[in-house]
Amino acid sequence: MFEYIDNILCVAANWLYSEEVQILTYPNYKALVNRERINRVRRGGGSDTIAWVEYKSLPQRFKRPIEEFLGGKPEELFKESKPNSLTKYLQEDLAAKDFFELFIKTNGQPLSQKSKEKYQADAIIFNAITELIKYRSKFKRGQKSNSTDFWINVTAAIHELDRGTYPHSIKNNHRAVKRKYDKYIEHSYQGLIHGSEGNNNPEKITGEILDWWIAIHSMPMKFSVPQEMVRYNSIREEKGWPSLTHQAVNKRLHEPEIERKWYLGRHGEDAYMAKYSHFIKRKRDNWFPNAYWVIDGSKLDWVHYYDNDQKMAAHLKIDVVIDVYSEKIIGYSFSETEDHTDHFTAVKMSVNNSGVHPYLFTYDGQSGHTSSMMQSLYDRLVAHPKGDHYKHKARRKGNPIEQIFSRLQRQVLNIMWNSDKQSIKSRDIDAKLNKEFILEYKHLLKPKQDLLKAFKAMVNIWNSAKHPHFDSSRNEVFQHEMPMRQEISFIDQVEMFWIQARRPSTYGRGGLELEVKGTTYWFEVLDSDNRIDISFRRKYVGKKFVVKYDPEYLSEFIRLYLPDSDGNLDFIANAQTKRAHEVIPALKEEGDDARFRRDYQVREIEMSLDEADMIAARKRAGITPEVIIEEQELLMKMGGSLPKKERTVLESSFINGL
Repeated sequence: MFEYIDNILCVAANWLYSEEVQILTYPNYKALVNRERINRVRRGGGSDTIAWVEYKSLPQRFKRPIEEFLGGKPEELFKESKPNSLTKYLQEDLAAKDFFELFIKTNGQPLSQKSKEKYQADAIIFNAITELIKYRSKFKRGQKSNSTDFWINVTAAIHELDRGTYPHSIKNNHRAVKRKYDKYIEHSYQGLIHGSEGNNNPEKITGEILDWWIAIHSMPMKFSVPQEMVRYNSIREEKGWPSLTHQAVNKRLHEPEIERKWYLGRHGEDAYMAKYSHFIKRKRDNWFPNAYWVIDGSKLDWVHYYDNDQKMAAHLKIDVVIDVYSEKIIGYSFSETEDHTDHFTAVKMSVNNSGVHPYLFTYDGQSGHTSSMMQSLYDRLVAHPKGDHYKHKARRKGNPIEQIFSRLQRQVLNIMWNSDKQSIKSRDIDAKLNKEFILEYKHLLKPKQDLLKAFKAMVNIWNSAKHPHFDSSRNEVFQHEMPMRQEISFIDQVEMFWIQARRPSTYGRGGLELEVKGTTYWFEVLDSDNRIDISFRRKYVGKKFVVKYDPEYLSEFIRLYLPDSDGNLDFIANAQTKRAHEVIPALKEEGDDARFRRDYQVREIEMSLDEADMIAARKRAGITPEVIIEEQELLMKMGGSLPKKERTVLESSFINGL
């Protein structure tokens, strides 16, 4: 009936509309939830899962009959079963322990053991509050972290903790708790130190002393101030430098103009750029659908069977093109790679779905994008003459796909039960893999080839969902009026999406062999009757061709070109996929034998035609085997030496014959 969920008093939804109490009807309950008049903390689903509603969110007209039925307020009746909201977030903080162990007071003495334990307990409790706030804000459950009710409840939870285990110094006043927490968030462990145990003497830290502290604190090893103080004190007397306190050093180092000087070396470029990098505000008021496309690739964090039903993996990758204005996914590829063919597939789908040129197209610095092949495609993709394309600068603010992609993963892709939720940089526990859960339901995993259908469904869910800045879906926003548009014709698409192979390929006796992404394809030219084109073979076998292909139709045909004297390409022929013949009689279909005989006869036909041409050429030139034999016989009869006149006639006739 009533239960605490994440320290929120909740009432079972099905009890509210049950025949036992009939507080409200089921349609009334659904309407209140949909209009967000009541806060549903947990959804129902299945026979064993109950929906729970935050009791405090119920209108007063429903609370009165509930209290009459129960004979009192639920808050009082179920008070004993209320868990402490902080308990599960309390964890030992070794960094805090080290900090307070090494801290030196103004008088040169370390902190007392009692003070160390007090400050460590304060840090552990404030860390727990931070985790609680993260959890509440992520799921939007119950009170907001900036609300008075939240801090009243947190303060009560703090003072319910065992003081023997957590000998904290936090006051029993919610305003004081929030002030002290805010100070801790801003100054970390130093913010917990009482003023009487520190000293405001940062004015001593100037010149070469300041340089020394900036240098040591900028080290990527991230020494703590107490550790650095040990090093400082070991050279202080020799250099004639003054004695300093930890508090003074921390205060000086965290002055805005000083902090930025060590921040880059200590925390790295990403952190520095996030904190200090100036950024340009983009004007978006005039944007419209297809004004700006952006592409990005990522690992798809879905676990699947790999090779067999025993091995698990998450090897699939997606390459997504998004219209920035509408946030609609207009094209994608789905494979185990992220190279130029994946970019090609995603862009081609985008063109097919939009039918227009974008005015701006951006991408990352991945080599597939910057290859000459893709750069040529992007040149033709953007509108002319005002269109442009470029790669994003690393670590620069303003790449719109990063935050869009983050929401796509968080809101759609990673909610799938088989998501491994892996994130290299995330420290959020919700971004970590629940390995035990995946192993428990391993038998329900799908092979990788079946996940494409699931990904298509996720794309449809994303595109059909409400746009964050419009009162309509992303699909509907994509249909907004375009004040500028440049259509893509069929001829444009042919020019854009036929890729030229990097090297010419020789048309050999078996046809033309082409390798794309590690896969070998064979092609040969057929005539209008779908038979091997003998005329083409007799003219071009052994010739090197420039090959153009569409990756989408690689299993069907390619186009062959030869360069003219000016370097322009002349189209010669289309080459179809080389025909394969079945040799197992039981597997043959009707007509297979006839096709095999026709293809097999090509060698005999070609040889007979070439032989006929050779014989005709011999006759026209007067050079036949019989003539050569007769001349050689005469030469042997004369002992290898003919009179000069006869030898000249013989040699002349032989040379003329050649």
